[in-house]
Amino acid sequence: MPQFKFKFESVLKYRLYRLEQCRNLLAQILADDHSLVMNHRQLTQGKRLQIEDLRNLGRPGGIDVDAIAARRYYVGQLMGQMQMVEHQRRVIAEQIQMCRKALTKAEQEVKVLEKLKENHYAEHRYAQERRATHELEESWMASHAKEFTK
Repeated sequence: MPQFKFKFESVLKYRLYRLEQCRNLLAQILADDHSLVMNHRQLTQGKRLQIEDLRNLGRPGGIDVDAIAARRYYVGQLMGQMQMVEHQRRVIAEQIQMCRKALTKAEQEVKVLEKLKENHYAEHRYAQERRATHELEESWMASHAKEFTK
């Protein structure tokens, strides 16, 4: 009996490779997004601390104008960095959406080929079983041929 060989095996392997690449890319982009979220949290925390320091420096008593100006400048820098991170997150959100679409398409392409492979294998098994049944019938007929010729 001949072995089953799927004629689109190389296409299936290529599509599986593409599917894995899509998954890896999505994982990398999600990790980048997580990193940006953590960065944004740190910036927010730093901003909060600087604003707290500004409040403490602005209390009645000895007001240090240079320290207040430095804190305000630094808060402005932090806010600029936060806006940049937010912009990067919007870009990454678009990339995630595109990656998910590509991943869905790649999964569908793989499923189609896997289903085709299953169907071809079922046809192959059916043909093998028919061939085996036919050979058994011929063998039986050959061994009992003398009975029918009498």
